[in-house]
Amino acid sequence: MGRLAELIAQGDLSDNERDELKNLVEQLEGLLATVDIVDSSGQTTFQGPTKHYREAVFHTNAFDTNSRKRGIRMFNPANSDIVGFIGMRNNAYGDLILGVDNLSQNRDTSIAFTDSSTGEGQIVLRVADVAIADFKTDGSGNNRLVLYDGAAGLTVFLGTNSDHIIDAGKSGVVHFNNNSLNIDFKINGDTVTDVFKVDAGKDVAYLRGIGARAYNDAAISIPDAAGTLLTFNSERYDTDAIHSVSSNTGRLTCKTAGVYQVSVSAEFAANATGVRRCRIRRDGTTFIAGYLSNAASAGTTIIAFSTTWKFAVDEYVEVFAYQTSGGDLNMNSTADYSPEFMMVKVA
Repeated sequence: MGRLAELIAQGDLSDNERDELKNLVEQLEGLLATVDIVDSSGQTTFQGPTKHYREAVFHTNAFDTNSRKRGIRMFNPANSDIVGFIGMRNNAYGDLILGVDNLSQNRDTSIAFTDSSTGEGQIVLRVADVAIADFKTDGSGNNRLVLYDGAAGLTVFLGTNSDHIIDAGKSGVVHFNNNSLNIDFKINGDTVTDVFKVDAGKDVAYLRGIGARAYNDAAISIPDAAGTLLTFNSERYDTDAIHSVSSNTGRLTCKTAGVYQVSVSAEFAANATGVRRCRIRRDGTTFIAGYLSNAASAGTTIIAFSTTWKFAVDEYVEVFAYQTSGGDLNMNSTADYSPEFMMVKVA
């Protein structure tokens, strides 16, 4: 640069030559002003044209942020806390990392790529310093995809080796539970774990059904020619708090909206006179199904029927029994089928 200045000062140059050399000197000075080599730390700093703003730092020796080494940091003029980077970790695998550092929060969002001489490779996605996804192969045909929950840990594990929970093989068949663990899938906030379940003992996977079946373990007296509400003091199952054995025991109440099949099974004591009838009533006002039969000429009279209905949450159904034998007549309590009242969600 000094020699060029001497040439410009010489008197034997024309004005045009002097101007051309002067412009060249200014351009060279501008280029040199953008590079500042700091030998003591092994880094090269690329600055803006004003020499006051650092645009990037190329590290040939040390790069301390989150243990990354040998890379480039890029600075954000609008927010000095945000630094972009691409670099290599100083480890046996030499991870290549691309991402953004939030210096004030001491966290980064990045994607890291790893390969090794043994054939092991991995891609890890981090968001706000939390591992979100991990793709990996061990070089021996065992591959995996892991999706993480930052607070709770592992949430989904897909893979091909024998200890992975979900295995999608080349045949197109998805294998659950290769490590023989029972797995319950639960809806957040729900108290029921078996929304979807893998049963290791039975080697099956199934969806949890929604329904209830209630019964009465004692006979119920039905007056002559008077509709009588049946009650049910016991349950065979109830997966959704549909029935109560302590209040409104004659009701089955919808707790999850949808289409349900509602069924009744009842046995009247032996009497050959009159008719026998059961009807299903919705919300205390509307009958939605019923069955009427003449009394059996010999033995008991059994009534069993079902219907479907689309229910909203907290709508309920009840069963009314009716008979015309000429006097009171028992609704028998018969093991497993009388009186029984049930509903199951079908859609």
